[in-house]
Amino acid sequence: MDADSAPRVIAHRGFAGAAPENTVPAVEYACQHDETDMVEVDAVPTADGTVVCFHDPQLHETDDSRGITDADGTVWETATDTVLDARVLGTHATVPTLDAVLAAIPEGVGVNVELKHPGRAVAPFADALALADPTPARERWQPFVADVLALLDDFDRRVLLSSFYEGALAAVDAAGGYPVAVITGESITDGLTTAARYDAAAIHPHWHHVSGATERTVVETAHERGLAVNAWTVDTWHRAAALADAGVDGVIADYPELGAWRDRHPAADDGR
Repeated sequence: MDADSAPRVIAHRGFAGAAPENTVPAVEYACQHDETDMVEVDAVPTADGTVVCFHDPQLHETDDSRGITDADGTVWETATDTVLDARVLGTHATVPTLDAVLAAIPEGVGVNVELKHPGRAVAPFADALALADPTPARERWQPFVADVLALLDDFDRRVLLSSFYEGALAAVDAAGGYPVAVITGESITDGLTTAARYDAAAIHPHWHHVSGATERTVVETAHERGLAVNAWTVDTWHRAAALADAGVDGVIADYPELGAWRDRHPAADDGR
């Protein structure tokens, strides 16, 4: 595998395995690495609609949140000052606004914004992919998506908007002007169907859908439909190497330099 054929690297939450995820220091850390093509961050609103970068529903520990900050509250029901003061993973890094994250990304590096939750009462897991009627889901997402796009309008580098939820992708599509990627979850078929509806630029499957006996099927099918394939979440060099061999276009990685070991030791391929 040479540098020209290596998949592009998308720094997952700013290389979440090596830095406090979704924070400005993590983004700055990711952008120090020449291999970083894009930085991926999660976007949710606070109670007043400020767009912040955070993954879990709650700031504190619950059944569906890891409790990675020193604050309490459901993000979209919590005052902005409380969210922005929350320290992440015991560090001095705090939850940032999306605006602050975009300002930390230098020229030459793009951003992948994952749309996590619209800040409405209806849980987005009720809005999956390949919906029979995406209109209600799109309408739930539109106010939040409009706020995200208003920030991205001033960002003059490459942008990709991704989501597990068709409502989010439909809202981006309705606004026009930005490429989308479908995060496929457990159903590649639903992901491909949704990608076709919105002329998506890419699909983002979990790495296990792009490994094993069927690895070529997923990648080749996507490529035949004009879709890039960016696999998540990659945390070992040997998994990155296997995905590169499978022909993926990008790896959404928790650590930098996952492709470096095989690049530096090409003879290792002789034993594969």
